[in-house]
Amino acid sequence: MRFHRTRIFTLRPYQEDAIKSFIFLFEKDKLQAKHLLFNMATGTGKTLVMACCVLYLYTKGYRNFLFLVHQVQIELQAKRNFTDPVFEKYYFNPKGVKINGKKIPVRAIDNPQDSQRDAINFMFFSTSMLYNRLKADHENVLTAQTFKDYDIVVIADEAHRLNVDTRSKKKADQEEILNWESAVMKAIHSRQGNMLLEFTATVDLKNENIHDKYKDKLVFKYDFLKFNSDGYCKDVKFLYNTETNIEDQKRRLIINAVALSEFRKVFAAKTMGITDIVNIG
Repeated sequence: MRFHRTRIFTLRPYQEDAIKSFIFLFEKDKLQAKHLLFNMATGTGKTLVMACCVLYLYTKGYRNFLFLVHQVQIELQAKRNFTDPVFEKYYFNPKGVKINGKKIPVRAIDNPQDSQRDAINFMFFSTSMLYNRLKADHENVLTAQTFKDYDIVVIADEAHRLNVDTRSKKKADQEEILNWESAVMKAIHSRQGNMLLEFTATVDLKNENIHDKYKDKLVFKYDFLKFNSDGYCKDVKFLYNTETNIEDQKRRLIINAVALSEFRKVFAAKTMGITDIVNIG
């Protein structure tokens, strides 16, 4: 499976497996595929998997995709990745996406009311901005009502940050904490066609509440150890700490971090000729 542009993106086997798993589940049970989690390590190419999911869902009738991030800086990066054809990390063909021989425009919009029926329409929000939109009613902007009126696919990057409420969940008879996690989930479930695809390298499945939330939603898992053992990342050295005292552990971690930082400087200076960052005796 390939994307064609200035350069060709060739999917790695595990990326193909992630997309195949998603397609299989979507074709089998759309309701179960309404909310899914991709647990993939940093550096494994989650963004490329996101792009593939967008193209597949377009063929299934979806037109509005909301990219959700936790920081404004990442929001701008994501917008360029998906809608700026001159950007070096643009994930689609800069001359236009073709599906079944038809050229499909890719657009950035603020509201599904501005979407084009034959286009891939992206919206980009930080979590705080989306929460502010969902908790108040305004005219001519995306609100909670928008999720009732349009089929929207929310793609959540670094999705472990969606678990503010789940992580701290209290007894069922206590009042639910009003925060953006519950607001997002309420919006997703307000219309049958809405979807939430979460992507994260970090998800605390040891937390009982989070495990219960995702036990039937984890569509694909590819952790760092598997990524490393498959030979896709540089050789990694692990520093082990045998201290039992908490303060001793903290001091040891600080020493290890400083030592590793200095080693990298010396290594860069000796192997790459970068001598202005460290004095070598």
